[in-house]
Amino acid sequence: MKNFWRLGLALSGLCFLSVQASEAYSAEPMFDLSALDRSVDPCSDFYAFSCGGWLSRTHLPADRPSWTRSFSTIQEENLGELRKILEAYSSQDFSVPSHYSKLLGEYY
Repeated sequence: MKNFWRLGLALSGLCFLSVQASEAYSAEPMFDLSALDRSVDPCSDFYAFSCGGWLSRTHLPADRPSWTRSFSTIQEENLGELRKILEAYSSQDFSVPSHYSKLLGEYY
């Protein structure tokens, strides 16, 4: 009987993993093709070819030592959301309830 339950758990785990794997490997491209600058010859300047499109449409902040497409923008968006929440708490707007809402609002 124990072996039957172990087999059942193993099969359900495999089904779960196969569903996650099929969702992870979607038909979407793995990188952004609009980041490429196809006007540049990749044999002469591969960096300009591979990042030129992104560099031409991205404002690089002067006060930052580095800026990336993924983590820098995510960090800025998170900081903006945290600022909104803390400003709402400081104005006694507790639309996002938390146990520490009043305390955080007073501290901010």
